[in-house]
Amino acid sequence: MTDGSNVYTLYISGTNLTSGPPNASYLNSTVVKTDLTFGSATYKGPHGSTTSPGTGEVWPAENAFSIQPYGTNLLLVAVGGPQHYDSSWNPNSRIQKVVLSDLTVTNLLRAATTAEGSSKPNDCYDFRALTFSSDGSQAYLLTGKYNSSYVMNWRLYSTDVATILGASNALVSTLVASEGITFITNADNLTGYLWALLYSENTETTWFSQGNQLAIFNADGQVGNAAGITSLSTLGSSASLNAVTIYNPEEAPTGRPLKGYEAPAFASNTAAAFIERKRLLDQVAAAKE
Repeated sequence: MTDGSNVYTLYISGTNLTSGPPNASYLNSTVVKTDLTFGSATYKGPHGSTTSPGTGEVWPAENAFSIQPYGTNLLLVAVGGPQHYDSSWNPNSRIQKVVLSDLTVTNLLRAATTAEGSSKPNDCYDFRALTFSSDGSQAYLLTGKYNSSYVMNWRLYSTDVATILGASNALVSTLVASEGITFITNADNLTGYLWALLYSENTETTWFSQGNQLAIFNADGQVGNAAGITSLSTLGSSASLNAVTIYNPEEAPTGRPLKGYEAPAFASNTAAAFIERKRLLDQVAAAKE
């Protein structure tokens, strides 16, 4: 993303990433700041021979997949490690703040540690998505994990950006208890690999991509019926939802007609993401020939 003066990019790295757990090993993610010509790069995270943070320094968490601007900060969402398919979660999953000026990273929300798993069950999930209104008054947060049948067990919350920015390495459950975050709903009966939240400024609701379905929510619950990809296409039951975005024509003059685009090629480092990424890059290479 760019703030008009600089470009901010997000990278992940590690070894055996396509193998999944337990063989995949992730390094911290890296945020890079450059000027508009991609020069004068500064880094926060592994780069070159630097593979660990300095004393007291916080780096972007493992397998980060989203950086969204808000004011003078970026809000970063990280799975925290490999994609699990056995009801496990990544204790290093985080929502973090990255200061635009110097890339200082602060932990805002965290998943439960393994030791806390039995006492904090609602925190034993990866952070999957975050969306918010332009003024920050409304925000929606998705956590989730897959079971061995590739069914997502997820939880949806509402809050505001001020609450998220005011958190300090906090568990979601503690902010629910203090009423800083409100639990909306949960389910564990949906498959698919595109899990995304997209806030609509026009309707003041959030679109929720639930694997292969779409639904609309506000802070009180679902306000739009879920539509499955099989009903939206003629591809049959084998079809998968690959990407989603919101298009508001009346916003076109501002130069920002698309909001919250998510695609599996760049969503998170899952097996499906690798397949989609290779397919996309092959298409780009073919177009250049």
